[in-house]
Amino acid sequence: MKVDVYSSTWANIAEWASSEIDAKHELLEMARLSHEDTQFIRGEIGSLKALLAMPTDSPLHIASGSYE
Repeated sequence: MKVDVYSSTWANIAEWASSEIDAKHELLEMARLSHEDTQFIRGEIGSLKALLAMPTDSPLHIASGSYE
């Protein structure tokens, strides 16, 4: 199924995901995070980036890419 990147729904999703990525990057800058917390947040960022890549990347590329 193709994602219509010009729809208002996709624009809202992309805006939300981008703001979440920015917020999670700010969390990573906190000096008091444990290694486990850092890894978890990096995984969330990777998932959000994969979501944003859905309209343009093949599923195999998304699954095998490096995530932050």
